[in-house]
Amino acid sequence: NIVQSIYVHNDKAYIVVNNADKIEVVNANDFKELSVINNLKLPRYFLPIDNNKAYVSQWGDGGVNGAIKVIDLNSNTIIKTINVGNGAENMLLHNGKVYVANSGGFGKDSTVTVINANTDIVEATITVGANPNSLVDWPDRLHPQYRNRRPPISAWDNDALSNEKRPAPGRGSCSTRRC
Repeated sequence: NIVQSIYVHNDKAYIVVNNADKIEVVNANDFKELSVINNLKLPRYFLPIDNNKAYVSQWGDGGVNGAIKVIDLNSNTIIKTINVGNGAENMLLHNGKVYVANSGGFGKDSTVTVINANTDIVEATITVGANPNSLVDWPDRLHPQYRNRRPPISAWDNDALSNEKRPAPGRGSCSTRRC
């Protein structure tokens, strides 16, 4: 079994165990088991939305069928599935929306899925560079990060991201300013 990630929220640690297809919920102070969240397929990352709900990204069957599992934090059960791109990875909560980097899993993808965190509905799918695995919230933009490479800072310039932070005109690439 592989511990993919861990997230501490409200004195509980959520240990995402990738190959075991589960999340171990433990007391963050003594690591005693409190609960187990099962019925996941290659889970990757945990993101609390509020004190009652969290999202878990997963690669899904075959490592390419990406989805977000919506977790009820009171019962530690899956209450909904949101289909996203292949190989859902890290997520970023920003202005009431969750941005999911779709890395492709064992395949390929070049999208970021935008989910309304209140309704759990996909609002947009944005094409970015190949295999994004995480996102960074910089002061003047949201910026995807990629496997084994650094794209230009202007990676969001040509996509359909609306009503969000965008690069200011004339911004250069990482080679012309600090990243």
